[in-house]
Amino acid sequence: MSIEKTSKLSNKHIRFSTYTYWLLNNLKEKDIIDNELQKKIMDNIGIYKDVKYHKEYIDDFIDNEKEITKKMKQDIKQNKNGGVIGGKNKEKKKKGILNITSQNDDIITKIVNAANMVSE
Repeated sequence: MSIEKTSKLSNKHIRFSTYTYWLLNNLKEKDIIDNELQKKIMDNIGIYKDVKYHKEYIDDFIDNEKEITKKMKQDIKQNKNGGVIGGKNKEKKKKGILNITSQNDDIITKIVNAANMVSE
């Protein structure tokens, strides 16, 4: 007969969980997300679930960290270039009228501004 130990998260896993918990609470406090969305995210990442589920979720991030970091750097570079990959966003004149920024650019700007509010 064997005695099973209760599984615990490693310090690395606890650190990721703690940051995620803090981030979600911070977003909620600044009214960027509501209680319902906060709960959905916490349920999805497994903060309130068993240790095995929670560990697997964090391990998925750790296993894919290189690809995630690469994508994040591309997004940051694109954002610094005004949303244009590979160079600066240049407005072109066509018959004296400037091209109009798309609605998507406006939405992205709002999301980035909201994220910047969190980091301040």
